[in-house]
This record gives sequence, C-alpha cells and structure tokens, in this order.
Amino acid sequence: NLFAAKQLKILQKMLGFPINSIREISILKDLKCKNIVDLRKIISTSNNIVYLVFDYYKYDLSKLLYGEMNSIITKNHIIYYMKQ
Repeated sequence: NLFAAKQLKILQKMLGFPINSIREISILKDLKCKNIVDLRKIISTSNNIVYLVFDYYKYDLSKLLYGEMNSIITKNHIIYYMKQ
C-alpha cells in the first residue's frame, strides 16, 4: 500500500500545538465519507514534527477541478462534491 504524509510543524514550542492542527485532526478522525480520504495514523517525532498519514491518491480535488484532469469533471460532479 502507498501512503501520503502531511507534515505539521510546531513553530513555537511555548505556544503549544497549533489550534488549527488540533481542529483538523479532530475533524478528520470523526469523518467517515467515501469522498474524503481516511486519516490512518498520527506520528509524532522527538523534534516536534507531527505527520498525518493518509491513503495515497494520485489526484486531489483541486487537481481534478482545475488541473490536467478537469476535462473529465462535469458540472454535475461539481454540484455533487459541493453538497458534501
């Protein structure tokens, strides 16, 4: 299996873990939807770096909508995604 990792850095130790990252992790852990990638694991290192591990997909939504794959996305697809 291939996985993708998103790196979260703690820039200022004194302020603690960023609230936006806590919010993102909390939402991703609770979401169970076929159109949203699953958060597989959270890895913390000793030098204050946290990695979020996801299943790997060749394209993300922005590439599908605006990139080289935009010709296969129809208006109905966009409406369907926006409702979610």
